[in-house]
Amino acid sequence: MLKCIFSIFILFGISYTEVFGQPFQPCNNGSGNSCHCDTAPLLCTINELQGYTYSMGNSGFPTSGPMCYPGDGTTWNNPTWVSFIALCTDFTVNLNFTNCSGSGLSRGLQAGIYTDCGTPQWNYNIACGAEYEPWPCAPNCYGCGVSSGSRTLTVTGAIQGAIYYLVVDGCGGSRCDVTFSINAPGCNPGIEPWPDGPNSIMGETEVCVGSTHQYEINIPLGGVKFLWELGPFPGTLAFHDVSQYTGGTPSVSTSVTWSTTGTYQLCVDASNKCVGYDLDPPKNCIIVHVYDAEAGNITANPNPVCPNGVINISVTGNNTSTGISQYIIIADANGDIVKVTQGTSDTFTWPECGQFTRTPTIM
Repeated sequence: MLKCIFSIFILFGISYTEVFGQPFQPCNNGSGNSCHCDTAPLLCTINELQGYTYSMGNSGFPTSGPMCYPGDGTTWNNPTWVSFIALCTDFTVNLNFTNCSGSGLSRGLQAGIYTDCGTPQWNYNIACGAEYEPWPCAPNCYGCGVSSGSRTLTVTGAIQGAIYYLVVDGCGGSRCDVTFSINAPGCNPGIEPWPDGPNSIMGETEVCVGSTHQYEINIPLGGVKFLWELGPFPGTLAFHDVSQYTGGTPSVSTSVTWSTTGTYQLCVDASNKCVGYDLDPPKNCIIVHVYDAEAGNITANPNPVCPNGVINISVTGNNTSTGISQYIIIADANGDIVKVTQGTSDTFTWPECGQFTRTPTIM
């Protein structure tokens, strides 16, 4: 049934334009992007860190904390931050460190992974290891107070497509040589095919001019930002809307108000920081037909008529486009519908005196 109400909702917002040939530049003096959570370089996937080695610097900016939970006795001293798109739910980050400077507990490495850069930072940690944090690990897994060892951050249940923040810091300002080892099978930077196949945008495809409708699509794994385009079919598509996947929902949506009759193509394309709109998967499109909501003119003869008399009803000048159904609706004086007939002609009779209204309607 064709309805004249059309609305579309969209969940989009953040734009990613920065591309990194190297994983990131570590923080050395406190002024680089990797020195702070909210400016952390963004990687396509955690796998970009596999085998990456760097030497920790002396950032020289004021310490803050705690890292893991209130009262854990930790602060950041010379942190390096990097963010990444989670393209799988479960993964492990192993930080092997050697040649740490300092003495006592001011030696070694502490690290954490967070869902946000908000404060207090510890409130957003999903994997954390620091000086006083209970640290379950295999033998020879050390933290603060040693000159070499490893930290293992294990993440389970990450939101695919969401952004996470990794920090590596020296215990008490200790400076170590660090090598990343990543175990993240399936965390590839590409975008998977549309889960419901091509032409899988959900929403009305037979609509009335002037109506507003919502269109929704289930997102492919790895898709973060979504471009909606609209145009005549056949013809050229033009920008309509942008949606941003924010996690926690399997779909994104938009709304369209159809202002002109015709045949249109509505498309959506997926991207992330590393995969542009011009790469796979291809656009997902549907065809929408927009009709003039002209129900025509209705006549009833004879009128009036005595009880049990027959009234002949007909409709002319109505829209006869394919996809539109014509109905004749008769209601009594109270507005209660007493008869509905599909078509452009009908007869009506009533056993008692009364007043009735006939209305031509398209659906």
